[in-house]
Amino acid sequence: MMKNLKRGLCTAAALLLVLIQAPAVTADASWQQTVKYGKVTQETWTDSDGTVLPGPQGYATITYSYDKNETTEKYFDEKGEPFRMPGGYYGRVLTRDGKRQITGITYLDAQGKRALNDWGYARIRMDYTSFGEVKFLMYYGERSPVIVPSLGYAGIKAEFRGKTMTRRTFLDEREKPIDGAAGYAAQVFRINKKNQILGISFEHADGSPATCADGWSSCEKTLDSSGREVCTKYYTADGLLTDRGAGYAWEETLYTGRNITQVTRYSLEGQKLETEGGYTTLQQEWKDERVIRETFLNADGQRILNRDGIGGISYGYDGDNRVIRVQYEDLNGKPAERMEGYAGYQDTLDETGRLIRREFLNRDGRKANRAEGYAEIRYQYDEAGQITEELHYDTDGIQIQ
Repeated sequence: MMKNLKRGLCTAAALLLVLIQAPAVTADASWQQTVKYGKVTQETWTDSDGTVLPGPQGYATITYSYDKNETTEKYFDEKGEPFRMPGGYYGRVLTRDGKRQITGITYLDAQGKRALNDWGYARIRMDYTSFGEVKFLMYYGERSPVIVPSLGYAGIKAEFRGKTMTRRTFLDEREKPIDGAAGYAAQVFRINKKNQILGISFEHADGSPATCADGWSSCEKTLDSSGREVCTKYYTADGLLTDRGAGYAWEETLYTGRNITQVTRYSLEGQKLETEGGYTTLQQEWKDERVIRETFLNADGQRILNRDGIGGISYGYDGDNRVIRVQYEDLNGKPAERMEGYAGYQDTLDETGRLIRREFLNRDGRKANRAEGYAEIRYQYDEAGQITEELHYDTDGIQIQ
């Protein structure tokens, strides 16, 4: 949950920062750097003949100049003319503090002067806590704070107890609460003495209950004696329990053993719900914070087969904690086949984690043809990482059309 909360505050900062990362080298161009006195002053895209050409972000050259804690970036096309970046600016001034955290971004026009970008602001200011979280952020026009049209607010203020956020407030130009584009002015976190979150609520600028985009106004968390989250229940602005359109009111997690959890969903009336998989409770076995086995229970807590005719699933991982092997089981823990004719599969991933090969296995763990006639799928990708082709092969290595 805290990851989501931090992401909420940083979403604004992310739109704001849009920091340029070092581009990857392509087959047609390379990224050339010029260094003076130990600092990079220019980076340019060129082909193998040294001809300057546009890079993947549109500009051909970016220059850097330095003044104390400020770095000025300017963008140019292949002819050396100022280049207009998506967002409507030709350069930026990045200001950093002693920890190298970005505390300000100023956007520049073609003449290198401060100017409004296409998002409606010319500068951003950010202040941090001692532990590196953004505690204050404000957007400015050419001089004064300005409400960003797409966001509906001019700034954000975050309050903390310890390192746990207790409140996040959207601000207008005068640093007063304002209902932003999300429909609320503040997100409030109720925490216990251990700084664990017990509840979240949304408020309008006048302090009245507001509803977030997920369709709820407040939530209450139940923790067990070890501080682990058992369930979260969601309520409307009128204080009524809601399922948020999810089809269930809450999900309850019971810790029945040292490494066993049982997850069950409930209706608004408090009744256990059967999932699409044909079971009521998902029982998971954990090791080193990884799920290594899942089994399925009915409303009475008895082991059952899911709708695929499987009584359990075991998972195997590689050295990077990625699932690369799946084995299906019957109710006795022995290998079992799905109706498609395979009892598991083995994946091969590339260095980026993309799936490049999936081999289907029989009960003995050997490669086997599925009912459709193939035993293996090989995946091909384009430069954007999207799958462009799936090639199917049988156990003899013959491609299946």
